[in-house]
Amino acid sequence: MILRLVDVTLIVLFGFMCISKIESQKKVELPQSREIEQTPLDTLEAAAVTIDAAGHYFIQGRYLPTSRDQVELFLNRYHQRFAHTTGLRVRLRADRSAPMASVKWLAEVCDRLELERSLEVVRKED
Repeated sequence: MILRLVDVTLIVLFGFMCISKIESQKKVELPQSREIEQTPLDTLEAAAVTIDAAGHYFIQGRYLPTSRDQVELFLNRYHQRFAHTTGLRVRLRADRSAPMASVKWLAEVCDRLELERSLEVVRKED
């Protein structure tokens, strides 16, 4: 009995499909993209400041530990030098085990000087 009800249901379903009116698909209007003007990062001068695991700061690849005052003075002078031409971006390179307070302080200095910054966390290979 159940088998016959399934057969009847399928026949009715196919019947409705055959006699139903098939409409053509409607066109879908896709949203248009808009371009936003962006300043290419290549046009900005980059200053690299590295923080090692001990919390020492290194400037522009010079591996001479410098104090916080020297780092802030360097960024301020660099900012003044490039403020009216290309602009300045600070690239913060922090060792994975660097103290977070040192990284936070450097980010706050960049914010105070209104410098664009990027953070890169590196792991020193043994």
